[in-house]
Amino acid sequence: ACTLYTGFLGLYQRFTGQGGTGWSYTDQYVGGLRRISATFLNPNVYGEFLILAICIIIAAILLSKNFWQRLFFIGCLAVQLINLALTYSRGCYISVMAAVLVIIWCCDKRILSAGIFAVPLIPYVLPQNIMTRILSVGDYLKDGSVVYRFSIWHASLRVIQNHWYVGSGIGTVAFTAFYQNYMIDGVTAQHSHNLFMQITIELSIVALVLMLLIMVFALKDVCSTVKNNNSLNSKFFIIPFIAALGAVMIEGLVDYLFYNNIVYMFFWTVLAILIAGLNITGSASGK
Repeated sequence: ACTLYTGFLGLYQRFTGQGGTGWSYTDQYVGGLRRISATFLNPNVYGEFLILAICIIIAAILLSKNFWQRLFFIGCLAVQLINLALTYSRGCYISVMAAVLVIIWCCDKRILSAGIFAVPLIPYVLPQNIMTRILSVGDYLKDGSVVYRFSIWHASLRVIQNHWYVGSGIGTVAFTAFYQNYMIDGVTAQHSHNLFMQITIELSIVALVLMLLIMVFALKDVCSTVKNNNSLNSKFFIIPFIAALGAVMIEGLVDYLFYNNIVYMFFWTVLAILIAGLNITGSASGK
């Protein structure tokens, strides 16, 4: 229900030009089209929400028991994909593509093999402004958002270098108190635009190690369960959820996921459901 509401709101913003937050591009990359953000105030944050939502909807499609149920979820997926495209968030584009590749690879490699032959058709299928937006990643010297991030990352690494053993504390005020002493060329920021740097700055290197261990153990349990369990339903449930977490980790390389409380709670909820699913599958297998 939440994903459909934000999805239709995003479409409303796109076609009416109302309800947006002023996020737009007037340069060559997206031809001046307005970016949608639904209820999230920021198109990148909305894109991060959509990464998790899209993977969960894919799981629902795979687990659907009848044609009409599957058709409904396919419609939901179409709405979310259109909204993702209209966020013009390159990091989210790449993250979703990685998640879909993982899901296809683990569930049915034949689809992936067929999809390889469709790759040359992508430039002819995707709208030109989206293709230009994706390809603009390589032209980072002319892209203000990329140059802006590099400056912040450089400054954030300087913070970590001197304060890796003790965190600044959680929140924007605590972060900026440290960051303002290391910022470069007067580039201000409310966070480091990198999940892993931000965790280290706020909570020290110990928190980053713990976070990575949680993800590694979750992945280990997923691999063990998929390998030892022959149930397709278990695979169709587990793979999209771990793919969702992996995808937002990729997005976390260029943005701080936990800055928005909704995305923050969504992330941990997906992880909790995944762990519960692994426990249920393990119990059903007698392990």
